[in-house]
Amino acid sequence: SLFNNCMSLTEISLPKSLKRIENRVFCNCKKLKNLKIDPSVELSPNYFKVNKSAQIKRAVTAKVRNAFRESYYDGQKECIIVDEDKYRDRTDIEVVIIPEGVNVIGAAAFLSCENLREVVLPDSLEVIEDNAFNYCGELEEIVFPEQLQVIGNHAFCYCSSIESIAFPKKLKRIGELAFSSCGNLKSVCFSSGLEEIGEGCFRDCENLQAFSWPASVQKINNCMFIGCSSLRDLKIPEGVTSIDSSIVSKCKNLKSIVIPSSLKEIGECT
Repeated sequence: SLFNNCMSLTEISLPKSLKRIENRVFCNCKKLKNLKIDPSVELSPNYFKVNKSAQIKRAVTAKVRNAFRESYYDGQKECIIVDEDKYRDRTDIEVVIIPEGVNVIGAAAFLSCENLREVVLPDSLEVIEDNAFNYCGELEEIVFPEQLQVIGNHAFCYCSSIESIAFPKKLKRIGELAFSSCGNLKSVCFSSGLEEIGEGCFRDCENLQAFSWPASVQKINNCMFIGCSSLRDLKIPEGVTSIDSSIVSKCKNLKSIVIPSSLKEIGECT
């Protein structure tokens, strides 16, 4: 708590000899606008608890090699995970590079990293847990590795700068509201191995104009495209057997929807 409640402090420049910054060092430094930290400095998760109105201008690359929980055995193999909540609410991080060997990004690991604009994922990654990148509004692009199998609930919700997504071949499940409120999302490319897309996955993606549902997913869950106000064309392929209620509610510009002969059930609006 070295600079705790230094409310008039506006700028700090720290030496390159510094090795580590502990918790709450800059707590409540409400006027701090410029904090210069060398990327080699190790940062504790809560080193910078501050009023949200503070305008912080700095770039730090996250050193995720120090962010691992102890590896664990999942019944089949040893796994390495970026810990839950590890970088949550860090407004200083702009770039994250996750090294090879990491299998899981934990729940809310980068939640509300408001200035995060670039993430490099390793080929070894298999699971992105719930809320991992939720509210990362500056994140512009995400390239998923081929080994990825699961994207959790709300994982990329409110990532409003992402414009396109391409899913890898081994992906099996996308969770509820995973990409909801991605306001600039315009295109989505699916692979053939996908088995499940959770409720409201693309809800309120206001710039999504056309969508071809993957034939491997036989059910379209509730509120899938609700509020997609730019959606004009929706193609549902043969093989889909069930559509839940309200999938295209509030899609005011929808002009064309293709319904397959395989469809057996349309859910009741509750």
